[in-house]
Amino acid sequence: MDSPTPAPSHPLEIIDVIEETPDAVSLVFARPAGDRFDYRPGQFLTLRVPGTPEDGTTWAPRCYSLSSAPALDEHLQVTVKRTAGGYASNWLCDNAKPGMTLDSLPPGGRFTVRDDPDRLVLFAAGSGITPVISILRAALAESAVPVVLVYANRDRASVVFDGALTALAAAHGDRLRVTHWLESERGLPDAAALAALLPAPTAATSAYLCGPAAFMDRATEAATAAGVDGARIHREAFSSLTGDPFA
Repeated sequence: MDSPTPAPSHPLEIIDVIEETPDAVSLVFARPAGDRFDYRPGQFLTLRVPGTPEDGTTWAPRCYSLSSAPALDEHLQVTVKRTAGGYASNWLCDNAKPGMTLDSLPPGGRFTVRDDPDRLVLFAAGSGITPVISILRAALAESAVPVVLVYANRDRASVVFDGALTALAAAHGDRLRVTHWLESERGLPDAAALAALLPAPTAATSAYLCGPAAFMDRATEAATAAGVDGARIHREAFSSLTGDPFA
């Protein structure tokens, strides 16, 4: 049997760089013609990030979630938050600028709404808001499903999309409830406290979780304690890339 043909990469041009917080930027790419970069809310791009002679690399592959929503945004947008000691995230935050091109594989990932919920419960922590805001915006625009978002951060200055979330809550107050959990004010979230923030679920309530593993563990416990069906609790699972995904 022949080996499957890998999906070809495509150069994406950066047309805007948006400073979201002191430690996070959104990169807006011109969307190529055709359907190769069609995507679902919650998916990601795999980018080829330039390396440096100093560290002996010529490039590094990294996956970044799309924070744009396909039915709402003309272009593609990923949001990158600095990681302590992380080469690629720091390089992009420091060097990405309009006019630059980065090779990308077509969108991928399974962290997408797929079980026809009648209510959405979203948990995010830190940069975990990136795919979650895509899911949230799409749900508000394309359905009548009510949405609850619990978003944890270190402090107010760390909140990515703070202004956008405030505007969405104001525009959809009858359907969207946003609760910010700031560790500087409330300490680390625990399962019982998170569960207390959730409404009584229906049989078709679905929960989508993205953030550090420890946070997702607590959010899973919270959703379960609140009565969400365990089969309808979905976590974004990150794993390190191995080999050359562009080969």
